[in-house]
Amino acid sequence: MLKLEISCEIRRPVEEVFAYGTDPAKASEWRSGMLESRADPPGPIRVGSKIHTVLRFLGRRIEGTAEVTELVPNRQLVQKTTSPFPLELTFLAEPSADGTKVTVGAVGEPGGFFKVAESVLFRIVKKQGQAELETLKELLEAREPAKVGNQKGGSMSIEESKAIVRRFTDEILNEKNLDRADEIMAQDYVDHGAMPGQAPGLQGSKSKWSMWVAAVPDLRVRAEDMFAEGDRVAVRWTAKGTQSGNLLGIPVGGVGQAGPDAAARGGARCRALNKAT
Repeated sequence: MLKLEISCEIRRPVEEVFAYGTDPAKASEWRSGMLESRADPPGPIRVGSKIHTVLRFLGRRIEGTAEVTELVPNRQLVQKTTSPFPLELTFLAEPSADGTKVTVGAVGEPGGFFKVAESVLFRIVKKQGQAELETLKELLEAREPAKVGNQKGGSMSIEESKAIVRRFTDEILNEKNLDRADEIMAQDYVDHGAMPGQAPGLQGSKSKWSMWVAAVPDLRVRAEDMFAEGDRVAVRWTAKGTQSGNLLGIPVGGVGQAGPDAAARGGARCRALNKAT
């Protein structure tokens, strides 16, 4: 039998942590290998809700459906699934001195290939699960107002620089809150991926991003890897979405359409989004 429990402390309120950590639409942002996740019926989950997922694990594409069997708002969510084997998953959020303690538990009975590799499976799942909680922690704690170096004449720490980059992908691109750019980015921001004829500075970049999110409304950008030294951050990212409007002269259904499974991978280097001196 597979039985494990992992936890971490997150410096954010319980309500915020629980809402984000149990939202199927947010799962691909912090759970590695999660390709798709959606609730049926759509909207807030409740007991009886079905969570349909597609994930990649140990080189295998696994589709499954979990049912919510227990739900205590702002405290505990329990799901049961039969894919890839019978498994019960628990997400528990408890108040702590610094914010919220999150505990994730899994109890299951591996079968077939997973039964043969059970001891290895345990180590992999535990390591991956702990890494996912650390990603969840980084994403949520990055929502705290960042200390921007050139506002106080100082310099940002490595974690502060990384937090700003995460806010760029999470809040501006994924949440489509383009006005948040004025808060975390310099007005003279230099866009190294500027389009022909694009206006200089931050306002020109916002116009470009607005065009992208309008043409690809389900655009999701995920920072796969992030490395930092001083105030410089290097990012390897994945962007995925479905084109539903004209984009760069490419009409919907035309050559180059971004289909349901189309994804773009790339990298970027920045100096805390040009905001630090």
